[in-house]
Amino acid sequence: MTELAYVANTNTDDVSVIDGATNTVIATVPVGTAASFAAVNPVTNQILVTNTFSNDVTVIDGSMNTPLTPTIPVGEDPQGIAYNPTTNQYFVSNNSSNTVSVIDSTSLRVIATIPVGVQPYAVDIKPITNLIYVTILVDDALAVIDGATLTLIDTIPIGDAPYDLAVDPTKNRIYVLNSLDDQIVVLDGATNTILPFAYRTGRQPFSIIVKYP
Repeated sequence: MTELAYVANTNTDDVSVIDGATNTVIATVPVGTAASFAAVNPVTNQILVTNTFSNDVTVIDGSMNTPLTPTIPVGEDPQGIAYNPTTNQYFVSNNSSNTVSVIDSTSLRVIATIPVGVQPYAVDIKPITNLIYVTILVDDALAVIDGATLTLIDTIPIGDAPYDLAVDPTKNRIYVLNSLDDQIVVLDGATNTILPFAYRTGRQPFSIIVKYP
């Protein structure tokens, strides 16, 4: 365990590396234009960062905190990214291309491009079922991708402006934050159906994370 946190800084086109033991910034890593989201591969100790304006992904060597070259071209306006340990792949939402790029962690190349709805944004993964969940902003929906076949298998109407989501593998639930509804809806991960309750939030919530053992 490295106890390092990686923060994407959009306006300065870099990533801050924070040492959790000392709570200090120990490195600043240059990346592409408008860094947005990051995902960590704990096996290879690599961190992938989406660069929204340069339409690519930067790979950071976690042992040296330096960027590797070249970057990985993806679709237009890449936003969310998540690592799937089941298949050793990354999934990147391309907001303006209405697609999800699949990056092989070994070759660091895009091996598939999956059409989804209009303006995909956040991505999260449930490794035990090998399913990938993507919020779709304009369609007000949640896309479900099969990690084995790399195909879209479901699109679930979810609420107004679903900006973020979080998977809880212990309870087998998916929490989706609907920003313009000011609420969080919850799906049963076994059936991908919405449960008959929702959590009210403050005005226009933007991000969610779930703490589990």
